[in-house]
Amino acid sequence: AGVAELRAAVGAGPFVNADAWRTGDAFVFDREALESILGGPLADGAVSVRVMAVDGLGNESEMVTVDFTLDTLVPAAPGQPDLASASDTGASDSDNITRDATPDILVDAEPGGRIRLLVDGALTAEVIGHGPVRFAIGPVPLADGERVLTATVEDVAGNRSAASPELLLIIDTVDPAVPTLELAPGSDTAPQGDGRTTEPVVTLVGITDPGVRVLL
Repeated sequence: AGVAELRAAVGAGPFVNADAWRTGDAFVFDREALESILGGPLADGAVSVRVMAVDGLGNESEMVTVDFTLDTLVPAAPGQPDLASASDTGASDSDNITRDATPDILVDAEPGGRIRLLVDGALTAEVIGHGPVRFAIGPVPLADGERVLTATVEDVAGNRSAASPELLLIIDTVDPAVPTLELAPGSDTAPQGDGRTTEPVVTLVGITDPGVRVLL
């Protein structure tokens, strides 16, 4: 005989009629169905679902049990992405201004989760993390200018965190203009403009890009 009734139970609850979620010999239990069968909200943690079929004569099939873990907890957002000090070129190794267009980025997030790194909102890299992870951006270099980096983490159940705090990273691969340099008028003895002076201590003046360090 065919299936006349589908019965199901959740946890230690009693078997109830589950025909509302059956189509022919197939059935689908979503969360709403499981909570209806249970008679209350489904809590996070271990869940056991028992199912049996009954034919028109009242004969019951063997019971089938499906066990799973329900996890709806959203993981904490990762920490702010950090430019690795070895990739932070220039006068400071902590100012997030670099000429390295394929830098290493450090992210700390929930262990075991899938950590995604986004640059200007676009997914750039992802990895399963087991503690702090290092992303090596490349092979396509980042474009010059201000880049906004964020990270998210998705746990093994598929819950995705909010975005991390933003890291504002400045990529500058353009060499500064060649500085001009000459004697200051007060240090240029007559005849002025010949690049010669009799002063033992002189002042030099010049022009270059703003913010650059000039070495003599």
